[in-house]
Formats: sequence, structure tokens, C-alpha cells
Amino acid sequence: MSTWLNPHKVLCIVYVAAMFVVAMDATLLNVALQTISLELGVPPALRNYRK
Repeated sequence: MSTWLNPHKVLCIVYVAAMFVVAMDATLLNVALQTISLELGVPPALRNYRK
């Protein structure tokens, strides 16, 4: 068995990649929400994505 592809290293790589994807998704969605709501014609009263 290769020492580079042991299960612990693979699990760590997958975990870090998943954390990166979640962070990027949240960041991009937060930036794009206003544009998406405007293009879909959502009234201002229903745009409650800001806290």
C-alpha cells in the first residue's frame, strides 16, 4: 500500500476541500442574493436576507 494515499491523509484532504467549498458557497451566495432577487422580481418587502 502506498504511504501517500493512506486513509487518514485522504480524509483530511476531502474534509479541507469540503470546508473550502462551503465557505465559497456562502460567500458567493451572500454577494449574489441582491442581484438574484432583483432579476427574479422579488418585492423589496420580501428581501429579508440581511440581518
